[in-house]
Amino acid sequence: MIYENNTAKLLLTGEGYISLSDKKYHYYLQDHQGNNRVVVDKDGNVKETNHYYPFGGVFASTGSVQPYKYNGKELDTKKGLNWYDYGARMYDPALGRWHVVDPLAEKYCGVSPYTYCKNNPILRIDIDGKDDYVVNKNGYVFFWKNTKYEDKGDRVYYFDGEHKPKQVSGKTITIMDNELMPGMVESQKPLDGYSTYGQTSNIHDAANLFKFAADNSIVEWKLDVYENENDGPTAIIITDHKEGSVERGNNAKKRTAVNGHKKIDIHSHPGDESQGASASDMKYINSRNNAVYLKRNRTLHDYNSKKSNITTIHINTVEDLQKYIQDRLKK
Repeated sequence: MIYENNTAKLLLTGEGYISLSDKKYHYYLQDHQGNNRVVVDKDGNVKETNHYYPFGGVFASTGSVQPYKYNGKELDTKKGLNWYDYGARMYDPALGRWHVVDPLAEKYCGVSPYTYCKNNPILRIDIDGKDDYVVNKNGYVFFWKNTKYEDKGDRVYYFDGEHKPKQVSGKTITIMDNELMPGMVESQKPLDGYSTYGQTSNIHDAANLFKFAADNSIVEWKLDVYENENDGPTAIIITDHKEGSVERGNNAKKRTAVNGHKKIDIHSHPGDESQGASASDMKYINSRNNAVYLKRNRTLHDYNSKKSNITTIHINTVEDLQKYIQDRLKK
């Protein structure tokens, strides 16, 4: 319920709102980033239109019947500030900056704590975060529900089943980068083809999501880590939803605008393999540190163009995988 001058004005719904003065339903027409572009009433009459700059400023509009605009957030126009209310902090679209430090800033030392979406609002959005997501057995990622856990991160669950998926007890992880899971969902739009992918500079999150998805799904996953002198390491997690290959890694790199040299290339084998790299893996070696993760026995195998199994490492926890990545980044 939205009050104005101590009087109930709007009743918010999942698709828009009800104006209480005339008891009419209104609906939002949103773009792929959740920006409210058009407001229509129940009869289809256009009540408001908005056009946005990339960082959220409104450069053209008709009507202004409600305050929810960019990312679906409330635009506070009092005193001429024109700031968006994201709940925990206010955002200034004229500057493209927050006015307070990101609560997770220490996890992203290479990025200004005031930066909005790592200066890339075309690719990314920064909603409240702290939501619940689902990974299914074919590797698809879905938003489940909003939970707003303060600083506890997004939770990811595994759901089993085809027609009536069910949550599998005990199979859940927490992701602290609040852009990673929304990015995975967004990548599944038709524009990007048949892949699911996301990027993060939080190596623990990358290792956690890769292992969780590889252990629970029946498709192959890939984890590439790129090193950039200015920004530090950035990881891309991707699946093409196939059991035997991931071929769109370079496309994901372009889509996510990740820069740097590929330092680590890890992919999973979801089948019954118990050895190191396959003949196909050996043929397509393309980076310095290559490894294959075998779901069957939770082992990681280093390999190069001459030997398919240099070392074997047991990956019992995400910390084991994170340590492997950090050790290889130091070489």
